[in-house]
Amino acid sequence: MRLGTVLNRIHGDALRFAVGLFCLLLGALMLVAPHQFSDRAYAVLYTSIPALGVALVVGGMALGA
Repeated sequence: MRLGTVLNRIHGDALRFAVGLFCLLLGALMLVAPHQFSDRAYAVLYTSIPALGVALVVGGMALGA
């Protein structure tokens, strides 16, 4: 394998892990503290925050695995 190919793979894996961790933490926040999303900006999403939280946690775990 060429060095460039190896470095691109490492950067891609790190990015995937970072996005997965972000999704996991945001989903956990939505499940644990939904009152943080009670602003007018989140009014449309407020009724579906638990479902979004679960989806983000599952997606984050899938990206981290």
